[in-house]
Amino acid sequence: MRGGNDLEYTIDDVRLNLNNYFHGKISKDDLGNWAKSAYHDLLKGGYLAIEKITCYPFVKVLSTIHVKEDDIKGIFPCDIELVESFRDILNGKKNEIYSIDISFPWETYGKEFHLNIEKKEQYLKILDILKKYSNRQQLYKKDYEEFLNALNKADEKPNTILFVIDNLIKSFIKHNIDWEDECLHIHEGNWLYINKKDRIDDIQGKMIRYIECYVGFRNISLDILINGGKHYITYSI
Repeated sequence: MRGGNDLEYTIDDVRLNLNNYFHGKISKDDLGNWAKSAYHDLLKGGYLAIEKITCYPFVKVLSTIHVKEDDIKGIFPCDIELVESFRDILNGKKNEIYSIDISFPWETYGKEFHLNIEKKEQYLKILDILKKYSNRQQLYKKDYEEFLNALNKADEKPNTILFVIDNLIKSFIKHNIDWEDECLHIHEGNWLYINKKDRIDDIQGKMIRYIECYVGFRNISLDILINGGKHYITYSI
């Protein structure tokens, strides 16, 4: 079994351990204890890794497969039919989609996971500027320069959800700010059959929402699609 003390695991490990369990290669205790370790790791911030968050719907349930039922204490093992369904989904016999809402744990795990506090502070500045822009307040060249500073900050650790959100923010900044005039101005972009003002307000709103997700003010929703045994993630805010 993979997982062990290094707590490195992916959805492929969930599939492997499930198949080994149903083929009698590992015990119910083996599967349950492994899933419990993975589940606890996720709850302590492991969900920041994209490969780990895809395991969440499965290890959350499997972490109780080995427990002994106790009506008085309210302890119950997971439904074996659900476990069999997981096996079929991960082996490509059934398709399924799971939705998860998360937020980034800056206050709880920021230092432990070496999150980029400096970049968070920079995005908080950008958030204030965008809100001033939304209120049609006067903006200055220093506001424009803060956006340049944000683009120059180091990238997040690859294969993390923060990396995805950071790149979405940078993409919005690069493609929707009028850089030639060296001033803060959101250009019209491409639009078809939509009110011009609504288009600009929509761009502002999206940038604000993505930054609010990054700094932990807003949740982000993940849809994990398992199709033909392969997994895909989409993000929505």
